Amino acid sequence: MRGEFQDLLTDGLPLYRQVARRVASEWTAQARLGLVVGATYPRELEEVRADIPPDVPILIPGVGAQGGDLRASVRANVEASSRAFIISVSRGIAGAAHGDDPAAGIRAAAREFDAQIRHAAA
Repeated sequence: MRGEFQDLLTDGLPLYRQVARRVASEWTAQARLGLVVGATYPRELEEVRADIPPDVPILIPGVGAQGGDLRASVRANVEASSRAFIISVSRGIAGAAHGDDPAAGIRAAAREFDAQIRHAAA
């Protein structure tokens, strides 16, 4: 069930934002930690990025096969002056392995996603 825990309010904010803030402020100082926020939740990604320093990394899965919004994910970070994010499109790239030269399909898909990310960041 979507939001069963993450949308619980604590001190007026959803739990996921409280966790992000804690990771960024207290836990990251002790060990290099990051966050995971799905590209399928672009509004939440934008909120989390606004809540944390731009150098705290975010892994963003869900682009490609899961239908996450690549452009919105990149823009949420760029508009917050952050380059500390990784877009994960593993199924979208691995799924391109077909035909007589599966490596060529994988390379082409990786290049296409790279071009889309760079274009969204420009």
